[in-house]
Amino acid sequence: MLFPLRYYGWGLAKPPYAAEFRGLLERWQQFTRNVIYGDYSVWMRSFNGAIVPPARDILKLEVPTAGDLGYQGVSMVGIGAWGYGGPTNYVYARQTWDHTIDVDATLDEWYQRAYGPGWRSMRELFEMVEARLVEWKRREKLDYFGYQYEVNYELIEFVHKPILADIERLYRAALAAAETDAQRQRIEMLGANLIQLHHDMRQAGMIADNEDSIFYRTEEQYQQFLAEQRNSIALDPALGRYPIWHGEWSG
Repeated sequence: MLFPLRYYGWGLAKPPYAAEFRGLLERWQQFTRNVIYGDYSVWMRSFNGAIVPPARDILKLEVPTAGDLGYQGVSMVGIGAWGYGGPTNYVYARQTWDHTIDVDATLDEWYQRAYGPGWRSMRELFEMVEARLVEWKRREKLDYFGYQYEVNYELIEFVHKPILADIERLYRAALAAAETDAQRQRIEMLGANLIQLHHDMRQAGMIADNEDSIFYRTEEQYQQFLAEQRNSIALDPALGRYPIWHGEWSG
């Protein structure tokens, strides 16, 4: 089983790694054809509700290449917080059955079926975060280092903070367009993460209090929110345990 450590945490968003990928898998087959490919490539440690969006270029590269080369299987690590990880996890689930699926069309299927009439707003939201995260990863050095998969203060400040108002605008638009309770509940699964992110960014001094935000909660309201979310699959299981940290997470 091949798990390339340097590709963890969106490493394949870095062009040199993406360029070498197929050759790497081919060379491993020179040793044995009895090999499975696996990776934490789209997983990142995000304990504070910060969105980790679908990494479309990575999803189009990894499993399809392994399938084309005849790898015996894949073992891909998805995202535990289904509030924002649902689209990524859905693509992985589909790819494990058919590595030739159209990733963009499969994501659109998720957005439409999950979010209803506001699906384009949700797609724009995810793609906006994706563009920022790709830019962040391409600025990183190539050498492996532990905090390459940390959604820490530095990453949130670069990726999420500059577009926080746009994220809220698109979220509000999608929620207003929802026609069924199921659609609203799916959208609010993402909103639960953004409530957490908004609170933790305020606690970290990254943003000021903004009571007009749909994500704002007083401390008392936030503690009630945490209690209500304890058994939810929308958020990371480490719900409320860690503040936004600098550098590499130490536990």
